[in-house]
Order: sequence, then C-alpha cells, then structure tokens
Amino acid sequence: MGKLTLEGNQVMLRRAERSDAQAIAYLLAESFHPPEEYVSQWLYPWIRMGMVWDMEGRLTSPSSTRYACLVILIRGVIVATVEVSQRGIPGTWWSSPEVFYIANLAVAPGWRRQGLARLLLNAVEQTIQSWQAPRVYLHVMAQNQAAVDLYKSLGYAVERVEQAWSVWAPRPVAKLLLSKWVASR
Repeated sequence: MGKLTLEGNQVMLRRAERSDAQAIAYLLAESFHPPEEYVSQWLYPWIRMGMVWDMEGRLTSPSSTRYACLVILIRGVIVATVEVSQRGIPGTWWSSPEVFYIANLAVAPGWRRQGLARLLLNAVEQTIQSWQAPRVYLHVMAQNQAAVDLYKSLGYAVERVEQAWSVWAPRPVAKLLLSKWVASR
C-alpha cells in the first residue's frame, strides 16, 4: 500500500497476510489484555494462543467479502494494526444492520503518538471508500482520552454512550460508539 519514513525508519503499510497472524495477535494481546491485568501469569499464554487462532481464521476465511486487516511494519516488525469489515455493530443485543466497522486498532507502546494510528485510519477510510461505503463505525473506551481525541480530530462523532462490563472491573465502564461519514452525503 505504501512506504514512508519516520525518524529515519522505513515505514511500510500493507494488507496483513496469514503469516502475520501471530505478530498481530501478540500486539493485540499486549494492547488490549496486558499481562499485568491477569492474576495468574499462566493464563496469558493461553489468551495469546486463542487470539492467534482467531486471527489466523479471519485472515484465511474472513466472514465478510469486505474485510481488511492492515499492518504497519518498521524494520520488518509489525508495530501497528487495524481491521475493518462489513458486519453488525458488536455489543448490541438486538439485531443490528450490517455496517462498516473498524476494530482492533493497536499500536505497539514504543511507537505510540507518532502518527501511525492516524496513518492506519486514513488507509482504512480509503479502503471503505473503495467499497463505496458511506459511513464507518467504531467503539472506543471513554477513558482512553488519547484515542477519543484522535478520532474526534479525524471527524468521528459520538453516536451513543454504552456501558461495557469487564471481568476485571467491579462496575461497567463507558464505551463510545463513534461514526464518520466517509462519502459525500
């Protein structure tokens, strides 16, 4: 998809391949399920292994013909990823119409706040436009202010506030459903 330079490092943005599944899954586990959250360290390898199997399945047999997983590599290592697909909005207990949904945007801790997430989101929006989709949705935890600020700076707006339960939190936490029109209305 493209190459550019960041602080002297060549940055490559491309579609993920099946051989990327483990690196993507490990990045997602590190970003969304850091090992310090778990009471027992023996549980963490099982979580990562399950995420690898899940990612391999999505990369080899996506549930939608409109699915893309993008990665950014620096010095040959995957440091950022995002997925987009046509699907129902997750977390709704009622029937949800199929929409274009961004999921699993993750950047390795050492590479955050350097524009990689913005680069991925711009590439996702180009992909969605090629699918002739008018609008895209995503969820973000309300307390993740850096992510909320990024999405708002790119034109995403809050559709609704939801409550999400976690096995690690004693009470629900706020989750925002955001959307953006990517085609002219």
